[in-house]
Amino acid sequence: MTENKVSVLVPVYGVENYIEKCAKTLFSQTFTEIEYIFVDDCSKDESIKKLNNIIALYPERSTSIRIINHEKNKGVAASRQTAINAATCEFILFVDSDDYIDKEMVEELFFKALSDKAD
Repeated sequence: MTENKVSVLVPVYGVENYIEKCAKTLFSQTFTEIEYIFVDDCSKDESIKKLNNIIALYPERSTSIRIINHEKNKGVAASRQTAINAATCEFILFVDSDDYIDKEMVEELFFKALSDKAD
């Protein structure tokens, strides 16, 4: 088992129409050393149910995925801070749950950060 290098942090609230596409693009990354941290900020819709359905389609990623649940709605800034506090990797990437990314994005950013000695 390899050690994860990048923490992908995703706040989740009211994105049932977008979370599936977002999660698919995250779990389809060419880079594999990723931990995924989703923070459910008490979403009242089906966002987490839909996220769990997508997670089931990517069993090879399941051990690298965490969903943290807020006990009450705190807003996106607090959700990001919760995710930061839970992150274990040297590099962090924020992705909003209504966005999607190219399948090589994490890999390209990671190796660019290494080559540029980015902090």
